[in-house]
Amino acid sequence: MTDKSKDKPSGVILAPVDEIHAESLSPKERFTLQIQANQTYLAWVRTSISLLGLGLVLAKLALWVRLIAQDLHYRTFLKVQEVLGVTLLAGGTLLVVAMTIAHQQTTKIIQSGKLPEMGLMPAYLLTGMIVMVGSLLTGLVLFW
Repeated sequence: MTDKSKDKPSGVILAPVDEIHAESLSPKERFTLQIQANQTYLAWVRTSISLLGLGLVLAKLALWVRLIAQDLHYRTFLKVQEVLGVTLLAGGTLLVVAMTIAHQQTTKIIQSGKLPEMGLMPAYLLTGMIVMVGSLLTGLVLFW
């Protein structure tokens, strides 16, 4: 490969991020972005409801079975399952609160006529929670 081929422009000119976010949006673009932001928000709410439902099932089933179970070893397992269910309940609640705040900020930016930046904070929160719960469940299945 010669040095001349390295100096050739690729034909794609990318504007700096600040210039992209500084441009003003037309009313049609604002409306489209607002609809997309609302759809994303509702998807996060749906995910939070799923986490809340799974947490409620784990916690209540563990509580119900613990009342019936006679084996002390099995009761300890159910306490762990109950804690896991409560963790999912708290995580689902935290996720919907974080996404509501992020949605409000995105809506304000869109209404001001600017493009919102890509934010992944709720995705990182959900990923961390899934990793934690998955590792706990894997440990329970392997070592119990």
